[in-house]
Amino acid sequence: MPSYSVADMSAVYRGQLYKSPMTLSLAANNLLDKRYDVVRNYPMPGRSYRITLQITI
Repeated sequence: MPSYSVADMSAVYRGQLYKSPMTLSLAANNLLDKRYDVVRNYPMPGRSYRITLQITI
């Protein structure tokens, strides 16, 4: 199988929301939408995004 490389990026912001600690996370996986296989003939998914908000009360 040919070699491959993918580019991922993430950012995290920590702050307060109504006096409660919060964390906001943004992530983008496979930014360049590179097509690749880890197991022969089973392609990995393309570009994907994730947003997470965590509030501690």
